[in-house]
Amino acid sequence: MKEKTAIWVVTDGRAGNRAQAMGLSEAIGRARPVDIRETPIALKGWAAMVPPGLSQHFPTRAHGWPFSGLAEGAEQFQWPWPGIAIGAGRRSGPVVAALGRLHQIATVQLLNPQMATGAFDAVVVPGHDDLAGANVMSTIGALNRMTPQVIRTAAEAWRDRLTTLPEPRLAVLIGGLSKSATFSEADGHNLIRALQALSRDFGLMVTTSRRTPASLVQALNHALNDKTNTMIWTGAGDNPYPALLAYAHAVLVTEDSVNMASEAASTGLPVHTFPLSRTDQKISRFHESLAARGASRRFRGQIDYWHYEPLAEADRIAADLIRRAVI
Repeated sequence: MKEKTAIWVVTDGRAGNRAQAMGLSEAIGRARPVDIRETPIALKGWAAMVPPGLSQHFPTRAHGWPFSGLAEGAEQFQWPWPGIAIGAGRRSGPVVAALGRLHQIATVQLLNPQMATGAFDAVVVPGHDDLAGANVMSTIGALNRMTPQVIRTAAEAWRDRLTTLPEPRLAVLIGGLSKSATFSEADGHNLIRALQALSRDFGLMVTTSRRTPASLVQALNHALNDKTNTMIWTGAGDNPYPALLAYAHAVLVTEDSVNMASEAASTGLPVHTFPLSRTDQKISRFHESLAARGASRRFRGQIDYWHYEPLAEADRIAADLIRRAVI
């Protein structure tokens, strides 16, 4: 039996960073035997204020920087060393780069590390980040852990609840406020009106996120919760999110969320993006790339159906890293 390659996943524990790093690690595991270990970190207050681009010029030592800047997690970084270190987010960048320099570990950094890309063997970023470099690899949207197997497994626990909704069923994925998008009160009213109209023809499976304004959650419950053809999840109990994709015939996702739109596109379902009053240029570039790929269309009041090859960006990047002999 082929020996397993040890992978350390280094993140600050934030859901988006963790999902991307674990998604790539698991994709590598579908191509070769691996042993994945998460090594979450937290920075000391002063260390969090040091820009990654500056910190990379500090002398790197096994028991010094950048490990001395960790408030939690430093004890994890000791022999036996892994074959691969995968980081996501700027807080993990200096640690991953240091592991590579000190212990000859293959290093892959996800998202813009805000430091020299040459500090890593490979840097993987969404194409809409517009980052270039000899070792930079671009993706359509965000890497994720959503695979057909994950969706099928999640579906079983929700079969009795979701299959009672009338067909066709529409998965509605609602994000919220972020530095990259405005989710105004008017946007919320427009969304509710659209869902009320769609509920006449679809079984609605609605999920909100941590960023969804509380006022919108309340308004959604008031407008839709008494409808027998609607299921709304707003954070209480087990999250049905992957199961919604299993039982949906199409998806409607608010355009603030790159992660949810990317995950929806991994299913091959028609993805409709609900417009908001403001999104920044990076978000707009992402949606342009997703539409150009054939996965999404801007919502204009009706649900359409079409076919495209599901996105599998984590598997594509894993295969490319192996082909290039990075890992």
